[in-house]
Amino acid sequence: MKIEIIGKKENKLLKRVEVKAKISEYAATPKRKEVLEELSKKLGVKAENIAIKRIGQEFGKTESIVNANAYDSAEELKRTETHVKVIESEGEKKETKV
Repeated sequence: MKIEIIGKKENKLLKRVEVKAKISEYAATPKRKEVLEELSKKLGVKAENIAIKRIGQEFGKTESIVNANAYDSAEELKRTETHVKVIESEGEKKETKV
C-alpha cells in the first residue's frame, strides 16, 4: 500500500492538522487500522492522535481518498472528536477512532 499526502491544512483553533491523502497500490480496500498506521508513519504523529474521518473509493478504481485529522495530543482528540467506533476482533471489543 502506497500513501501520498495531497493536502494539509493547519487548524490552530482546534490544535490539529487536517489531512487529505491518496492511497494506491493495494489489492483490497485497506482497513482503518492499516491506514492509521501508515498515516502515523507518514506524518510523524502517534497513531492515537489521529482520527480518520473517511475512506472513500470510487467503484472500480484502485485508489482511495482518506480524510483525517492529526491532533497535537490525545487529550485534544478526545475533546474534539466525540465519537468512537467499536470494532470486534478475535473475540474482544476494541475502541477505535472513526
